[in-house]
Amino acid sequence: MKSLSTWSSTMNGSIITGINYLLEGFKLIGKPGLRFYVAIPLLINIVLFASCSWYGFNLFSQWLDWLLDKVPDWLAFIEWILWPIFVLTLGTVIFFVFNMVANIIASPFNGILAEKTELLLSGEESLGESSLADIIKVIPASIAREIHKLLYYLPRFILLSLLTFIPGINILVFVFAAWMMAIQYVDYPMDNHKILFKDMIVLIKQRNLSAIGFGAVVMLSLMIPILNFIVIPAAVCGASLFWVKELKHHHSNP
Repeated sequence: MKSLSTWSSTMNGSIITGINYLLEGFKLIGKPGLRFYVAIPLLINIVLFASCSWYGFNLFSQWLDWLLDKVPDWLAFIEWILWPIFVLTLGTVIFFVFNMVANIIASPFNGILAEKTELLLSGEESLGESSLADIIKVIPASIAREIHKLLYYLPRFILLSLLTFIPGINILVFVFAAWMMAIQYVDYPMDNHKILFKDMIVLIKQRNLSAIGFGAVVMLSLMIPILNFIVIPAAVCGASLFWVKELKHHHSNP
């Protein structure tokens, strides 16, 4: 087993710096050269979230009505217990489904937004426009990369979730979810540089504290209604800044 000092020496970066990347991302999405690439994913997020919420409420409401019909009259008070559980469950399902589907659908735009953000950060402010053909061209590869991330994420998340009854595991679930949020968005600039998924994981581990700080604030922001619509493009821009400030150097100097 690693000693505490050895474990600590493997932690690199800064949680505060990671949090700041998202805050800077919110500033970047207002830049003239990036607004077009923010507007389309934003519209997708609004339509998708409204659709998920409407469908989810109707589906769960029907299920709850069916369940309450089976409850005897003397247990009618149980409705007051089931409704909070219903709302919490619905919110959790919508949160995960919305984020999963939104990232898959918007992934081609997120990749281009990451590319344009990096160009802007490098001083090349005259970015030019990507054509519809350019966007369509990257759709298959973008969706394949999103599926790759899901295959990495889901088995680990399910395993940790099944172990949540063990004291301390809840904290690990939160840290892992934050870690996955970092991977989700930092992958866009790295994919633009043709970095393999397994190499991306190794690279992010070299700045793990910054990654966890960034991923944690993204995850918490996604849980806030209204704000969650603009978090995704802001996270893409923040992840691009993370790449430029910390990760690109480690990639160039392994």
